[in-house]
Amino acid sequence: MQPERAPLVLLHGWGMHGGVFAPLAEALRQLGWEVQTPDLPGHGRRAAEYFADLDTLCQAVAEALPPRCILGGWSLGGLVALRLAHTLGARIEGLLLLHATPCFPATDDWPHGMDRATLQAFSEALAQSPTGTFERFLALQARGDGAPRDTLRWLREVAATSGTPEPAALAAGLRVLATTDLRGFVTGIRQPSLVVGGEGDGLTPAEASRWLAAQLPSARLALLAGAGHTGALRRAEEVAALVDRSLVAGPAGVAA
Repeated sequence: MQPERAPLVLLHGWGMHGGVFAPLAEALRQLGWEVQTPDLPGHGRRAAEYFADLDTLCQAVAEALPPRCILGGWSLGGLVALRLAHTLGARIEGLLLLHATPCFPATDDWPHGMDRATLQAFSEALAQSPTGTFERFLALQARGDGAPRDTLRWLREVAATSGTPEPAALAAGLRVLATTDLRGFVTGIRQPSLVVGGEGDGLTPAEASRWLAAQLPSARLALLAGAGHTGALRRAEEVAALVDRSLVAGPAGVAA
């Protein structure tokens, strides 16, 4: 007897909301998945809840998770998903990492990240112009895509469908991006995992996806040609098919 499939919970990236997954969620539901797309604290329609770092952000997310699930995350959501897969163990039966990285800023021993000075400039600009900073971040996400203008237009439309993120949540999210390094945790994450990256992604480069897939003990890698940071969201049917083939898990968390 085929075990009941765990629900798939998708966590969005910085400054966005759960609605960014609408095309992917619909494609997955057509394949029989139960999909949940919650807003992170201070984003979308979720009231602001103070979080100082990744651990407090993860605590807020964990409190709303179902008893068992497959956990997915895009960008900032990928950091949360990685950390919760490590800390919650068997509650997380599988892991879906979309344009994710264990460490956003580049360092001397991590060349697969975003320039630290650029990330710091975003943090400083946020205090002066939240709207302008958010717009620049959207433009960065659209780069590397085969149709960047269309992607940027889509991101703006999605962002406009929900409330403006709380400035405190945006600032806290940038701190999480700038200060988190989960490389030391990755080999302890045993759940079946699917890593999806974009060959043209400038925020979480393809090499970061390759590193994750190589270090996670039970992972599969899919790199999307001609895709930037939003490729996994824009190419919904393609990615849904990858998920359906790779992350069918039962109560024991074992890939079918």
